[in-house]
Amino acid sequence: MRRPPYFPCISLDDFLTSFFADQTLTPDNILERACAATGIKKDNLLSEDRTTPLANLRHAIAYVLRYQFSLTCRSIATFLGRRDHTTVLSSLKQIDPYARHLRLPPYSPSGAGLSAHTYPTWEVHYIEYHDSVSP
Repeated sequence: MRRPPYFPCISLDDFLTSFFADQTLTPDNILERACAATGIKKDNLLSEDRTTPLANLRHAIAYVLRYQFSLTCRSIATFLGRRDHTTVLSSLKQIDPYARHLRLPPYSPSGAGLSAHTYPTWEVHYIEYHDSVSP
């Protein structure tokens, strides 16, 4: 069973919830705010390093940029210094089950909608994660 992603100073749940609720957050300041919240340096975040905390933070930022600011996958890839949009699609797949657990956009109670349509195989992972969380 997969463990939820982690960051050095903040949980993924707290990170996503606070970033979706923050009305002052913009695509221009998201990197600085994310680095301040997690204790990760911006240079490291934009590097090619694939260590777990850095990759998880990139996944979470891509999710926020896609579903709070409606940026295209191609523009998010350019913004994060990645090579192409498929990297961003992979990031969205990684964060989707946890965001669904928190009922963040594009969450749909019926399981229909963008997430379920785009990533049908992730429903199984979401159920496994959801069942493992104690109330």
